[in-house]
Amino acid sequence: MILKMKSNSEKFFLLLILTLMITACTPSGAPRNEKSRDTLSGNKSEDSMKTDTYVSLDFAKTTAVSDTSACMVIDKSMAITVMPDASWISEQQAFLGADGWDEVVSDNTYYQSQAITALEQKEIIVKPQVLNKRYYKFILADKSEFTIDKMRMKDKWGIILFDVNKNPVYWSSTSIDGAIRDIFGK
Repeated sequence: MILKMKSNSEKFFLLLILTLMITACTPSGAPRNEKSRDTLSGNKSEDSMKTDTYVSLDFAKTTAVSDTSACMVIDKSMAITVMPDASWISEQQAFLGADGWDEVVSDNTYYQSQAITALEQKEIIVKPQVLNKRYYKFILADKSEFTIDKMRMKDKWGIILFDVNKNPVYWSSTSIDGAIRDIFGK
């Protein structure tokens, strides 16, 4: 059965529901294979992950935003969840097969849920990805701007961490505690 969806919001909602259903079917709720999750999430090797669980968003940075209506302005410290786009998901599903894809979804859901809980316990605002805006414009305390193009993140599954005193970073790993200390000082 093929569903026709009118908006990205509907696609995101459907993906979220599917993720929750698949996770509910996992007996322990814990990930089964960290290597497949790390490889697909674009994470670094195991050795480099031990010291650095986040990267600069320079790979997604842009200075040319012609349509300001496609831009979300963020002027306070927060975390924003990031999910890959539908084309990347389709590619991965075809490549990994049903069981492999279910494992990736389960692992990413588990680690992102753990990260969101840790952020909320430290009283850091966590927002879902905004689907109807292509750009995020981060306003730093010194009034400088850091704008990212989400099209350059279409294969990313993680969380953007932003403190108004630092440029935003992209996190996708198994533990967020070190990143919370580094970025938010908490």
